[in-house]
Amino acid sequence: MKALLVGLGVMGSKHLDVLLKNPVVTHVVTVDPNNSIADFSSLEEVFCTAHEFDFAVVATPTSSHEEVSIQLINKGIHVLLEKPIASSLASAKNICTLADKRDIKVCIGQIERFNPVIKSLKEQVQDHDIISAHFIRQSPSPIRVTDVGVSLDLSVHDLDLVEYLFAKPVVKTGRVITTKHSMYQLELAGGVSVGIVSSWLFPFKRRRVEVLTNKGLYEADLIDKSLYEYTCLDHSRHATRKVWIDNSDPLSSQLISFINYINGGTSGSLCTAAEAKGVLKWLLMPA
Repeated sequence: MKALLVGLGVMGSKHLDVLLKNPVVTHVVTVDPNNSIADFSSLEEVFCTAHEFDFAVVATPTSSHEEVSIQLINKGIHVLLEKPIASSLASAKNICTLADKRDIKVCIGQIERFNPVIKSLKEQVQDHDIISAHFIRQSPSPIRVTDVGVSLDLSVHDLDLVEYLFAKPVVKTGRVITTKHSMYQLELAGGVSVGIVSSWLFPFKRRRVEVLTNKGLYEADLIDKSLYEYTCLDHSRHATRKVWIDNSDPLSSQLISFINYINGGTSGSLCTAAEAKGVLKWLLMPA
């Protein structure tokens, strides 16, 4: 398969490595106006050549997602677009509408869905009654992100994971946010309470998920790649179990799933454009 990679920044470089290692991908063409190693400096240059592509991976700043995606969709190219889908709900709707009209598959790179810790957590709690969940995603301010705030950069990960992990629709949302710190409180069907805290004001990086169910407590560390289950033995004792986690690479797993999807398979764990638009609606709701 022939792939087009748009954007060779931090994430784009990671995507390039994964594309080159995938045996199904036979050819990769790169585009970036600010990187001299790219094959082309613009999509217009690419489209003037005889190149044809089976799909594109887009890792450009969020503010350019709508423009780039629409160019690719109009050329009949399936798109794997880095999160978030867009910086506004209107832009997200435009991408979804055009993709549906042209019968083009667009998925959003919500990479945490392919994190082996999240995969194991989802398996562990799938038959449990969820009582509450708490997501923490904190770090110092990033240098590379300049066009969006902490909600579009960090909160979008965990807002996406809520329905994916628990298979329950969000029925009520609330938030308190600033550019660098945000707190979301969600209620899921059945009275499940979910809290999400994202911050660029923290002195070090932290990524954690805590889920309380009718059968026990689960603590996941997405950086250390660890998952622990705590169950009550009696009023004064509990048991601790470390859940086995595989060592799969999330970005590689996501690419494999996307290739399978555009070749006629199911979307599986991929985040579709329609799902991403729904997440953006919660994220950008009026304060």
